[in-house]
Amino acid sequence: MNYPKQLNLDVKLDEAINLNNFILCPSTEIILKASKDFVSGSDTTKTFFLWGKKGTGKNYLLHSINREFLEKKLHSAFVSFDNNLLDNPSVLEGLEELDAIFIESMEQFPCLKEWELALFNLINACLLKDCKIFISSRVTAVSYTHLRAHETSLHLVCRLLLE
Repeated sequence: MNYPKQLNLDVKLDEAINLNNFILCPSTEIILKASKDFVSGSDTTKTFFLWGKKGTGKNYLLHSINREFLEKKLHSAFVSFDNNLLDNPSVLEGLEELDAIFIESMEQFPCLKEWELALFNLINACLLKDCKIFISSRVTAVSYTHLRAHETSLHLVCRLLLE
C-alpha cells in the first residue's frame, strides 16, 4: 500500500477523548450506533457527514472515532480546516490510500476551484479504494443539496456552497 507523503509526528491523543466517554442519551443513540458501524468496517456507513452548532460534540465524536481507528492499527488522516492553516490542496493528494480520512470544520473549506477539484477527486478516489470519509461541519448538508454540480471546460465538478 502506498501511503501519502507526510511528516510523522509523535502526537499523543487526549486519553479522555473516547467513544465510551460520549454522553449516551436518546438524542445521541443513533449517532453512536452509526459511529460504531463506521469503525467496525460496516459497508452501510462509508461516508459520514456530521453537522451541528458549535459545542454540540461533533468534533469530539470525530476525534473519538479517529482514536478507534488508530487503536485498531488502521491508517487515518486528520485534516482540519479550522483556522485556515492549510494553503495548498495537495494536502488531499493520496489520502485515499488510507483506511479513513477525518475532515474537521468543513464550513471553512476554501471555496476555490483547485480545492473543490481536489476534494471532488479525493471523494471519488475514496469510493473506488474503499477509504472511509468522516466530515464535520457547522453547516448542514441538507441531504447534500449544498453540493451543486456545475460545468467547467473539463469536467462536471462538485462545488461546495458553504454559507
